[in-house]
Amino acid sequence: MAAFNTNLIAERAGVSIGSLYQYFPAKEAILAELIRNMRGQLLEDLRTAAIDVEGMALEDATEVMIRASILHHARRPELARVLEIAETVLPLEKEAQALKREINATVVEVLSRYYVSNPEEAAQDLSAMTRAMVEVAANAGETDFDAVLARVCRAAFGYLGIAPHAP
Repeated sequence: MAAFNTNLIAERAGVSIGSLYQYFPAKEAILAELIRNMRGQLLEDLRTAAIDVEGMALEDATEVMIRASILHHARRPELARVLEIAETVLPLEKEAQALKREINATVVEVLSRYYVSNPEEAAQDLSAMTRAMVEVAANAGETDFDAVLARVCRAAFGYLGIAPHAP
């Protein structure tokens, strides 16, 4: 994040630094907007997945939901990695917190369909587990997100007490 500066952003965007500051008074405002966009895309991906899993077995639904939750890492791994770090050090605005609550509610809703015990707690645990495993993989420079998906699914299946289908 040290290399992140407004002059480079303005140059890359093809705008003057003054124009950039007109919309974003500091680089933290830019980061907050990027985080909001990333979380918004994650919410959209999860909502689509929540519709797609209707009628699926819990194992298949779990994989689809996890795939949706790590898609932003697969799309732009370096940006996602930097934004995940920035999110831990920036005070998040109310809008970003509201997005996180909506993301969690989407996962809770899907888990509830499968009568998962205490779906609120399970959603929180599964989200934390997924985030941690993906973050560690991204920080290690992994780019094979299918392999990361397989590992996260194994952990989630164990947590949920479901046996994966035989290969």
